[in-house]
Amino acid sequence: MLIFFSILLLISWTIYVRLKLKAPTLKALIFKISTTFLIIVIALFNIINSPDQLSLGVLIVIGLILGLIGDIALDLKLLYPKDDKFYTYFGFTSFIIGHLIYIGYFALNYHLHLLDYSFIFGFAGMSVFILLVSEDSMKLNFGEFRLISAVYAFVLSLVTFLLLWTSYRYGNYGMLIFGIGLILFLISDLILSFSYFGKDEKSWMIKGNYIFYYGAQYLIAASISYF
Repeated sequence: MLIFFSILLLISWTIYVRLKLKAPTLKALIFKISTTFLIIVIALFNIINSPDQLSLGVLIVIGLILGLIGDIALDLKLLYPKDDKFYTYFGFTSFIIGHLIYIGYFALNYHLHLLDYSFIFGFAGMSVFILLVSEDSMKLNFGEFRLISAVYAFVLSLVTFLLLWTSYRYGNYGMLIFGIGLILFLISDLILSFSYFGKDEKSWMIKGNYIFYYGAQYLIAASISYF
């Protein structure tokens, strides 16, 4: 069944990207929703196959649902440009909440030393600093969304470094897969920043963004079976 749904996922993703390359439409949004929905279904199957990871699996499904809500909002901002500010903040906030849920779960269930957390927060802060000071050189303009972009970048960097560092400390294969998924998430959002805050969106940005984004979500859903 997992193979079947993975094939459906690939088909839905392909149709979505082809439609998105033409123009952002409600039809494209429907296939975007179906693609993320299939990842949620795959996560549910992994929970069934790994009942001992029920609590983690449920939190991952909640995170995926929040990601879906964020996806919808960020596509609606393109369909309804007059409400761009509302949908942008709503989409960012939805993703931030999802990542904070992940941070809370792993911080509470896998304990690290204070020095470990110092490194994790330091790396996350450094990542945001590099992003902001590189804004002009990368020809980006965050404008009024600079603060929410910085907060989002910090939270995403924080959960990424937390998972990678914790997987190293605990030697947990599932955490490593989750962490690799978050690295893909970072790459996806870096590409997306050029689409949203750059001068011109190129077709490679759309393709690259959704290759890395759905690859990230797929790995996060798959990680349930490896904890």
